[in-house]
Amino acid sequence: MKFTNCQEIMVSILVLFMVSSLTFFSCVKSCNFNCPDKPVLTPSRLVVKYGDPTSATCVACQKDCLPLEESVIDMEASVGNTAGNGTTFTWTVNHMNEWDLTPKCFYTNVNNKQCCSNLAVTVYQPPENVSFSLNHTGPLTEGAEVTLQCSVLNVAPAENLTVTFYRGQTPLGHMTTNNSAKKPVSETFSLSYNTSKEDNGAEFWCEAKLELGAEGPQPPLVVKSEKLDVKVHWEPKEILEAVSFSFVNSTGQLLECGQNTLQCFVLNVFPAENLTVTFYRGLIALGHMKSTYNTKEPVNETFTLQYNISKDDDGSLFWCGAALGVKPGRRQPTLVVESGNLTAIVHCKPEEILEAVSFSFVNSTGKLLECGQNTLQCFVLNVFPAENLTVTFYRGLIALGHMKSTYNTKEPVNETFTLQYNISKDDDGSLFWCGAALGVKPGRRQPTLVVESGNLTAIVHCKPEGLKTTSKPTSDAPSGKLYRFILCLTLLVSASV
Repeated sequence: MKFTNCQEIMVSILVLFMVSSLTFFSCVKSCNFNCPDKPVLTPSRLVVKYGDPTSATCVACQKDCLPLEESVIDMEASVGNTAGNGTTFTWTVNHMNEWDLTPKCFYTNVNNKQCCSNLAVTVYQPPENVSFSLNHTGPLTEGAEVTLQCSVLNVAPAENLTVTFYRGQTPLGHMTTNNSAKKPVSETFSLSYNTSKEDNGAEFWCEAKLELGAEGPQPPLVVKSEKLDVKVHWEPKEILEAVSFSFVNSTGQLLECGQNTLQCFVLNVFPAENLTVTFYRGLIALGHMKSTYNTKEPVNETFTLQYNISKDDDGSLFWCGAALGVKPGRRQPTLVVESGNLTAIVHCKPEEILEAVSFSFVNSTGKLLECGQNTLQCFVLNVFPAENLTVTFYRGLIALGHMKSTYNTKEPVNETFTLQYNISKDDDGSLFWCGAALGVKPGRRQPTLVVESGNLTAIVHCKPEGLKTTSKPTSDAPSGKLYRFILCLTLLVSASV
């Protein structure tokens, strides 16, 4: 009898449990997600890394709740634990180990209806690895169509992944996937690309970015591949547009004798490293020059050559030529461009000139000199360059003094030099003259030109020493006349008395 009663009790409990369960699941299944007072979840969207802890809070209702003892309030989730305090429930997970879950928070309102809210949960995993490859058979050539590939290993969720291909720092394209799997997947992205000569030496790579919205990591998670150096084989198209010649620091084609600069300008040349420029005087090559450029683009380049112009170059044709493609293994250039000719008009400064020198005594009658201070004069005719002129006065072979010219001109000049000299009777019969020397300057021991004047023999007149000059006696005629006048006047006075 007792056994029968126990069976009845157990069956009753089982029936009650089944009915309750069916009632509960049918209620949750028929949840109303548009209730005016629906449960509020914080956060409203949860983003968590796989394996990390997480939590959320649900406030089930504000005003439509039944009394607690009459209402059903709970959170339903496939992982973690829930704890309630009145109408507030907290859901916690120590280690997120589910990829696809949708926790629900619900309660029974006054109308005996179930009100529900779902918590959107995104479980993510950054890519384990990102690798870049270039799918092509054989050497890369200019214009070849290749496939760039970016492989992303074990990433979730894949639908939030964006892959970007790069050449250096330049983006080449963005790609996404339609894979909606919640669990980690591996994806390979491909991009078609046509190579160019500019790609030679460039670095290609890709990056995978996991963008999980405002609730996800900020900035978004980015994993980059290694960079791949690309070598593109290409045959350069040689360019040599124009060549021009000029004289630097000259007035047109007028050149001064001496050091001058010849200039050759090459316009728009490529590849410059294969460029050779040659300067010419007529058909005579004056010098060759190689370009110092090594660029991937056409350039303009100027070459200069120092050349010593002489009067023999007057009327000569000067020009330059540019040859492209002269390199090892190639005997002849592939391109040669010549400049126009410039006819040199040469102006040379006169060579050293010293035409004539003459000597004279200033303020004297010919060669007759008075003892005392006299002026010796040396006149130099038509001298160039005057700044290198030195004049010396002589008495016989004795140098009396040296003088330098004060002129600094580009044309021949005449110049007069004077020297003050104290003439004595010992100079009578002496030969006086002067000499002009041209080209005496630092670094040159001997003058290049020396011209001497003729000699002048001095005839000296000196007053005798100790000789005194007496003044002429004055006439006494006026005194005698005065005496006779006084005497006559006295006699007249006496006679009248």
